[in-house]
Amino acid sequence: MPPEKTEPAETGPISFDIEPDLTYEIPEETPHIAVDNTGYLIGQEKIAILENCKAGDPFYVVKADTGESVYSGLLEASQTGMVHADFTDLDEAGRYYVWSEDIGASFPFETGEDVYKDLRKEGFRNVKIDSGNTDAACRDLLMYLIADEAGFAAADEEEGKALLETGMKCAEKWLDLNEGTPAMCAALAGMSVASVKTDAAFSGRCLSAARRMENAYLAAHPEDAAGIFLMSASLYRADGSLFDKGRAESFLAAAPEPDLTDENIFYGCAFYLFTRRKVDTLVYERLMKQMTEESSSIAQNDRRSPY
Repeated sequence: MPPEKTEPAETGPISFDIEPDLTYEIPEETPHIAVDNTGYLIGQEKIAILENCKAGDPFYVVKADTGESVYSGLLEASQTGMVHADFTDLDEAGRYYVWSEDIGASFPFETGEDVYKDLRKEGFRNVKIDSGNTDAACRDLLMYLIADEAGFAAADEEEGKALLETGMKCAEKWLDLNEGTPAMCAALAGMSVASVKTDAAFSGRCLSAARRMENAYLAAHPEDAAGIFLMSASLYRADGSLFDKGRAESFLAAAPEPDLTDENIFYGCAFYLFTRRKVDTLVYERLMKQMTEESSSIAQNDRRSPY
């Protein structure tokens, strides 16, 4: 016979003086197919990287809105040891995802003539050119000027005007200063070029302020070769001063391979390359070659990564 049941004694809750930790987060699941979420340009290479698959397995490119398969192929081996799907031949604009029977679907992506339009909008919507941090504002303004010169600053004409107005408001705070950093001087010189067609008076004030800052900085910091190079390159682009041209090209001649990881040198090189005035052809070509090799190195390193 089983033992007779006895009623348990009444006791309070047992405590071990341990507080449970409920702050953990469930990790976000991501697909095992890596695609360019920004999108792919029509006529350009289109590659997706797949995990846990082998070369020769089939893959499909599917329309995101209808579920219709519009492209199929076989996975290929890559130097990284992972396999990739090449759907470069898919040149119809739309929204798609890559699908594999073994591992499912990728995140959706776009293909089109200008898939970077929304990215530019989002990126420059988040740039606070008029931020309270003066140094950050200078860097943001320099990034805007470089992107604007390259044609990537704004998604359309209306946004371009808005960005220019924001930059002008930022620069206006520095117009009466007698001293500043090389980045501020370069930003003012750049704004003098950017605003010359819309507000010639403002453009002139920007150039005058940049000149004052350059003179003060040259007197106070003659040892800062990188900072002086940035100011000289940006001011030569702005008004064609032969003194600035000579200083900029002397710096580049003394440094056959300038350190592009130094922001002053990088922005100075960019302003020198963007100038529409006469430059030293040999220096220009050497700098273009270095820029090309640097960007190729970045691209190659990126290709070695599965993501």
